[in-house]
Amino acid sequence: MTFAAGETTKTFTVPVTDDTTDNADRRLTLSLRPGDALVTVGANATLTVTDDDPAPDRTAPKATIKAPPSTTRSSLISKGVKATITVSEAAKLEVSLEGTPKSAVLSAAYGLTLVTRSLDASATRSVTLKPSRKLVGKPRRAFKVRIKVVATDTAGNRSTATRTLTVKR
Repeated sequence: MTFAAGETTKTFTVPVTDDTTDNADRRLTLSLRPGDALVTVGANATLTVTDDDPAPDRTAPKATIKAPPSTTRSSLISKGVKATITVSEAAKLEVSLEGTPKSAVLSAAYGLTLVTRSLDASATRSVTLKPSRKLVGKPRRAFKVRIKVVATDTAGNRSTATRTLTVKR
């Protein structure tokens, strides 16, 4: 930039590309350097480009599960178990009914997933989970199953909620 004889101010434009990514504000140092007899002392100025994009969402959706504390084996097989799931924001839900590690009666594989359902929710959803796999053996005592909900929002944030219930003979 060149100052003409008698000029004491200059205006210039700094092009800024707008984007949708959150960034820190950017600072540039501008300086005048003595180049001829008109500028005898260098001077600095700071130009700040303020970012106007919102910070990304890093909060996982909170999911809660309401389900009965227990059911019978015959009811689980014939009707399933009804759960009410509440989420704090719109989310994709992966809902599963799993055997718990000490419930080998469900299968030779611990942690067997008996059924999985995918659904979208924005507040409260009810879902009935009925085992899609056959329960093997006749248990001599009660065993436990777990309802597991993995909630994922549009930003990819995830949370997991579980609820264990007892299955009586």
